[in-house]
Amino acid sequence: MDLRSHPRSLIVFFTLRQAARALLRRPGYSLAAVLTLGIAIGATTAVFSMVKGILLNALPYAEQNRLVLPYEVSRQGAARALSYPSFRDYQSGSEDVFESMGYAYGRSQPFSTEQGPVRVLAAFVSEGFFATLATPSLKGRVLAGHHSDDGTTAVVSYDFWQRRMGGTDTAVGKSLQLGGRSVMVVGIMPPTFRFPSWADVWMPLGALSEAGRTALEQRDRHADAVAIGRLHPGVSKDRARLVLTTLAERQAEAFPDVGTGWTLMRLDRMTELILGDAPRRLAVFSVAVLLAFVLALVNVASLTLTRASQRARELAVRVALGGSRARVTLPLFAESVILALGGALVGGYLALAGVQYLRSHAPTVLPRMDEVGMDLGVLSFVGAVSLAAALVIGVLPALSVTRQDPASVLKSGGTPGSVGRRESRLRHAFMGMEVAIALTLTVTTGMVLKSVAKLEAIDPGFAWEDLVTVQIDPPERYREPDDLVALYQRLQTAVSELPVVDAVALSNHLPVRGSWMPTRIAVDGRAPDPSSDQALFRTVSPEYTEVMAIPVIRGRGFEPTDLYDAPGFLVNEVLADRYWADRDPIGQRLEVAKAVQGREDFGETVQGPVIGVVGDVLHMGLDQPPVAEVYLMYTESPPTWISMVVRTSRPYGSLVPELRQHLLAVEPELPTEGAFALYAD
Repeated sequence: MDLRSHPRSLIVFFTLRQAARALLRRPGYSLAAVLTLGIAIGATTAVFSMVKGILLNALPYAEQNRLVLPYEVSRQGAARALSYPSFRDYQSGSEDVFESMGYAYGRSQPFSTEQGPVRVLAAFVSEGFFATLATPSLKGRVLAGHHSDDGTTAVVSYDFWQRRMGGTDTAVGKSLQLGGRSVMVVGIMPPTFRFPSWADVWMPLGALSEAGRTALEQRDRHADAVAIGRLHPGVSKDRARLVLTTLAERQAEAFPDVGTGWTLMRLDRMTELILGDAPRRLAVFSVAVLLAFVLALVNVASLTLTRASQRARELAVRVALGGSRARVTLPLFAESVILALGGALVGGYLALAGVQYLRSHAPTVLPRMDEVGMDLGVLSFVGAVSLAAALVIGVLPALSVTRQDPASVLKSGGTPGSVGRRESRLRHAFMGMEVAIALTLTVTTGMVLKSVAKLEAIDPGFAWEDLVTVQIDPPERYREPDDLVALYQRLQTAVSELPVVDAVALSNHLPVRGSWMPTRIAVDGRAPDPSSDQALFRTVSPEYTEVMAIPVIRGRGFEPTDLYDAPGFLVNEVLADRYWADRDPIGQRLEVAKAVQGREDFGETVQGPVIGVVGDVLHMGLDQPPVAEVYLMYTESPPTWISMVVRTSRPYGSLVPELRQHLLAVEPELPTEGAFALYAD
């Protein structure tokens, strides 16, 4: 290209070259400006990429605002998922407000691999499940009505396809050994489809085992399930809630044992379920990084203003010789463009590294983190932010200096101390902004640190340091309660014999993990109230409270001799205060319904006295209050799977191979992949 025929291009070229040379002559100023801008742009870009990926990008569900999740609510405000019999009643009675409804019931399934058996989480879904969500498959097809009762087909998640099937194009049509049967894969869902969030595969309800079908048809079984509905166009959430509330009242009349008191309904939008409090948290992050970005701009602009004032005489001479202000300020603006470009490169790298770190090391810190990335929209944002930075740090200081009277500047000698009134005001304005923003950031940071410290100071009710958890999923042949108890005892004994293991205990669910299994209870001498007489059902081994360091407040804890001669129940403080706040709970009699799903004795009651009161434990999460709990020996109602907690001072990485070896020595078909976890993580 002949630059002589393009004088503007020639001017820009030489101006940028001159600006680059000027910046190289002052490396301290240039480096400080680039790093300051880079950190600010990087933080701003990282947060914007999260806002875009989490909040702005659409969910993979057509017309997502019409999707709602119904829950039954008690008079006390507690919520529970719908049982499948209740779901069918709601579905048949709400066709005027719901276009379609679907149901998913979760169960762990054994999956045979060349490396041995593993466990996958299967969502057994009703006929209208995929039609309600209206998400097309990535490959193949979704489960449709014509084979919804057929147990030989399955749809797999994108992650399952990649990890378990190698991501091959021939996966559709391939048969898998899943749940003790041969199942053909008919479809693969896109990577953004995660409903329910835990599902690896989706199978029709007709594929459930006999035990699974028995559990599904229990009207008072509300765990491990979720219902979803798609509203008709124009139907409001409030109208649908009123319709379902009327149906809930009818169910309470028809089935008083499980429905009394549960006559209210709650509808959560799909976006609320997936995003949770992410909008609020991202709003806080956005405000913080915006303030930091403005503070960085003000700091660099102050440096640029100082540098421009040092060149006041040079600029005044150019103006006196007839140069326009635009031509005179062009070199300063060119310098700011180069600085902003350098900041954009540094910031883009920092943003990319930060997002990748969060995706790999903290994938659950916010929902949809795996959808956050540096795409064209984010790169456009970087360009816009960099242009804004160039304008602020270059144009404002340059205009302030060049608006001074050239004669006055030349008469004063153009020394750095001979600043004009306008420049002085601008500098003081910058200083005021810096102080204000710095103060705001200090206060905000203090509040965040206080919140973090408060969260860290929360007592979960047990000591989770040096605890390793092991998920025990017995093979299918262990279905009878006596067989399960025998297996659990052999596994516990094998692990406890390791010299590096201090203690071992068993429980159907572990604290903080959000696992819940409510059950009905009845207090002797008190009229039953199904809406409030509930507690979390915890079946444990005798050593559980000691291994977990859960304090016994009153009475006594379980002892080894209680394993086959159960003396009664342990209750937590919440339950004790609810029913016996004015008297001694020890010796008070309880009736507790068994809650192991799929068992013939589901709902049968166990009666006995309260032998001890233990401290409250945060089972539902650190941000959730404790709820009523009742503990009984696991031998009274053996769960079909169980969690083992191991207390040890041995490093986690070196302990797991020994644990795996001893467990497989007892039961070679025990799935161990992904079964181990460090509790503090």
